[in-house]
Amino acid sequence: MSTLLSVQDSDDAYEQSIKTIHKPQTNIIGSTVLMVATILGAGILTTPRTYQFVGIGLCTFILLFIGLLNWYSIYMLVEAAAASKSETYEELVHKAIPRYGKYLVAFFFIISLFGTLTSFALIIAGLLSDVAVYIVQQIPSLAGHTGYWFTDKAVLLLIFSCVSLFPLSMLRNISKLEYSSFVAILIVIVFTGVIMVKSITKIHAGEVNWQELKYASFAVGDVFETLPILALAYACQTNILIIQSELAEPTSRRMNFVNIAGNLVSATMYILMGFFWIRVVPERRDREYL
Repeated sequence: MSTLLSVQDSDDAYEQSIKTIHKPQTNIIGSTVLMVATILGAGILTTPRTYQFVGIGLCTFILLFIGLLNWYSIYMLVEAAAASKSETYEELVHKAIPRYGKYLVAFFFIISLFGTLTSFALIIAGLLSDVAVYIVQQIPSLAGHTGYWFTDKAVLLLIFSCVSLFPLSMLRNISKLEYSSFVAILIVIVFTGVIMVKSITKIHAGEVNWQELKYASFAVGDVFETLPILALAYACQTNILIIQSELAEPTSRRMNFVNIAGNLVSATMYILMGFFWIRVVPERRDREYL
């Protein structure tokens, strides 16, 4: 019993020392970039499919409605943290459920993030392998042969993890990810722009059959497949208090501005991506962003 109390006391002392030495380093724009990167990272890969499931009109309505709910949930989260003087999601849950709060948060974090990170790792490995194979095919001396180590997914994933994922995960403050998050958002914007240009080109060439486009479908299967995808597309609550804690003058009013801006930018990117993507590949239900 005394051992457990000493461990708890050491944890509390460590958390208090972190609060003491911590200095906010991010402005409103940087915090908005971090929030947008957190949201788009999960949803940009699958959101275009939902436009093919339930149609342009209904999917846009659902996206905006869930975005509104997301804004309000973050608003309540920030207010609850301010009332309880909590700086992290884990700390807030611990104060709400003193005995098991931290353990519940840690358990659900591991369960949810393990699946998400595994999916992203497989996607990254597949993309890197495809790029490597394409480069090999462009080199006459290498084309026609297979089995190169630098086209193997496992090898490429190991290299990517050591060069990128591991160094980024060692950063102590989320504000350090501001610049890498900004680059990630720029890449998303570029890809969205490519899809928009390709879609407009097809429309101008008369290759899009407007009668085949779906505007609203209330089929039960399509709706139930769409709702969880769009709900998870906005998931960012567990990182919100960390983003706020590293915001210069982290008042509720300033964080609410970040909340509104982050949700508006994310919803706009989702809508543009789905709206133009469905015109590029309207006949395919299994195509994703990548």
